[in-house]
Amino acid sequence: KTTPEEEAMESETPSESNGQSDNGMVSEQWQEIEIPETKDLMPRFQALTSWGFKLQQFRSKPYEHLEETPIGAYVKGAEERSIYSLEGLIEHIKEVSQKGFTIQRFKGLGEMNADQLWETTMDPESRVLLQVRIEDEAATEMIFSTLMGDQVEPRREFIQEHAMNVRVLDI
Repeated sequence: KTTPEEEAMESETPSESNGQSDNGMVSEQWQEIEIPETKDLMPRFQALTSWGFKLQQFRSKPYEHLEETPIGAYVKGAEERSIYSLEGLIEHIKEVSQKGFTIQRFKGLGEMNADQLWETTMDPESRVLLQVRIEDEAATEMIFSTLMGDQVEPRREFIQEHAMNVRVLDI
């Protein structure tokens, strides 16, 4: 027996046209997805269909085929905003979540003010210290010389080979 989400997805099965259907879905023939995070998208798309969103709303022109009536509304106190698409919902969530926040980027600790350095790095209440053990000295030396050395080509090859497995990146 199929779930409502699976039924919604089956009704939007792609036709073969350069790998995409009329509803913007990628064809099943495109089995390999290059970005690791995208492997989780299809179950999320399926869940969104149960909330009234259609995969058409992910097309490059998201407002071209939408209904005139909203699919939902955001209400907080006296504020009410109609939501017509998933893109509209995401944009509204971004707006609401960024209120009162500023983002700063530093290339190094020396660029921070003393209070910023304390708050982000030095405060014992919030910092995390990890112990690193070197178990294979030769392998460690190879990784350090590959990533931190003067030779660009081995570093580029290493990054290309392992890029799809990166889950946490501090740049």
